[in-house]
Amino acid sequence: MIEVKKYIAVLGLSYLLLTVAILVLSLSSPTLIGILVAMPILTTAIFHFYEKFSLNFSKELKGLGAGKYARKLFNNSSNILYLVNRDGNILQANKTSREVLGHDRIDNLHLAEVIHPEDLDLVKSQLKKIFNKDQRSPLGGSSGVDVRLVEQHPPGKNSPTIIPTTLRGSKVTEQAGILEFVNNKKVKRLMKKLREAGARYRYLIEDAIDTLDSAVVLIDKKGEVVWVNKTMEEFFTLDRRALIGLSAERAMSYYTDSFDKPEEFKERAKQAYEENERVTSYICSVTNQFGKTARILEYRSIPIETDRYKGGRIEHYIDVTEVKKLESDLRRKTERLKKSNEKLEEFSRGISHDLKAPLQTLEGYSQILLEDYEDKLDQGGIRALEALSDTTQRLRDRIESLLTYSSIKMKDKGFEEVDLNGLISELEEDLKYLLNGVRFVVPEDLPKVYGNKTLLTELFSNLVTNAIKYNDKDDPKVEIGWQKQSDRYLIWVKDNGMGIKDRYLEKIFKVFEKLNPRDNPEGTGIGLAVCKRIVEEHRGEIRAESELGEGTTFYFTLPGKKNQIKENISGKEMTNGVNYSQVNS
Repeated sequence: MIEVKKYIAVLGLSYLLLTVAILVLSLSSPTLIGILVAMPILTTAIFHFYEKFSLNFSKELKGLGAGKYARKLFNNSSNILYLVNRDGNILQANKTSREVLGHDRIDNLHLAEVIHPEDLDLVKSQLKKIFNKDQRSPLGGSSGVDVRLVEQHPPGKNSPTIIPTTLRGSKVTEQAGILEFVNNKKVKRLMKKLREAGARYRYLIEDAIDTLDSAVVLIDKKGEVVWVNKTMEEFFTLDRRALIGLSAERAMSYYTDSFDKPEEFKERAKQAYEENERVTSYICSVTNQFGKTARILEYRSIPIETDRYKGGRIEHYIDVTEVKKLESDLRRKTERLKKSNEKLEEFSRGISHDLKAPLQTLEGYSQILLEDYEDKLDQGGIRALEALSDTTQRLRDRIESLLTYSSIKMKDKGFEEVDLNGLISELEEDLKYLLNGVRFVVPEDLPKVYGNKTLLTELFSNLVTNAIKYNDKDDPKVEIGWQKQSDRYLIWVKDNGMGIKDRYLEKIFKVFEKLNPRDNPEGTGIGLAVCKRIVEEHRGEIRAESELGEGTTFYFTLPGKKNQIKENISGKEMTNGVNYSQVNS
């Protein structure tokens, strides 16, 4: 508020100086005297407008920012804000102050009306301190002073409400400053809610950790245990509360004695702590009082990298007892299967040799009888001997095919990169007489696969030969195609032959299965079974699609990389997700 006495004092001083000037200088010029008379009035007017401009400048909060942005910041603050002059007169109040203290108007409002009487002197001293500051820094002149505010006396209440606050203030201009009062009640309520929310979420996290099947230990940046879940008690028969607050090394001594190799485990954990590295998998066995393995655990230790908890660790003990049992059982079964296969192969070779010898003898005597005693046999006897000779020949072929089928077993070292372009070119040369009159369509960009060239040659030879052999068209056609499927290759051999009924599409891959034994008496019925075995040895899958009278297409997958040979043969892994219906054949 602009005070009149200041202007009276300035005006009186001006006229005093004017009187002295007239007397001392003995001025008589009317014009000069008029100028001297006007000077005090002009000086007073300039002072008046300067102070008024300063107050308007203060009210616009130029010190806090320009224009409407500063006013918006001031009015929308959640704390109580007052723009005051040096004498404590409130020039402007924000919305929060009016809502909290109940002062609808601020005309002629003084800080003494909102400050508790016992704190008024403290506020005055802080106000003087703020305006004596040479440098202007928003809300940096005074801070951290506890002050009580008084609510405007409401009707019907015997005493007004007292609100505890913390005062912060700063000078905005030479004539105005900002006082900010932080409502401590509100802060306390917020802090309480925050603590309650933190506790609620902490209990939720702790309960979640307690329900885990894995034992969990949380270690802080000091290397002390701050949390142990219930599963630790189950794994090691201990009271988890006894571990809280202990160093990680000392806490380990409570349960590592039950490990089969406690010193080795402690050394591994110590190394991880010292080098701040993670332990991804360390297998340790827990023994019972009789020295037998009671549980197999996988130990994992992960350093915490976040800024707040950096230096701490999360440790897991995962029960892998059942997994290790399954692995052990699988190894034993695999070893037994390997030995069984070796014995079976040995038996196959032995029985084949034992069968081939009498068959050769039988076939030889049949030929002798036909050659040396043909003139002594009637037509019935000759036909019987010829049938006997043909039967022994087919039986010998079957034994040879069976040996071939059982011997299809390669190790990784038997595989290499195979260029299918070169393989098909060589095959075309070998089958040139069989391919005579056949449209053999082969793309020029066949891929390179990873496999055994001899077995792959046998695979393509059998499929192409079957496609020609069982083709009843005047213009037989055999086509080879391929498509990239992830890291594998889907390849197909397609013909326009007689086709196969749906119910036989799975049957054709079985040993000694022949769909047309009368049309092909010389075949052994093992060709497609050999194809299936070869594809499976390459960790692939083979299948057929056919339409009667239109032809048949054989699809199979082959690996493009060496590491795919090591995959297990099981359904989707074998086909690597190949969807045959998407192939445009």
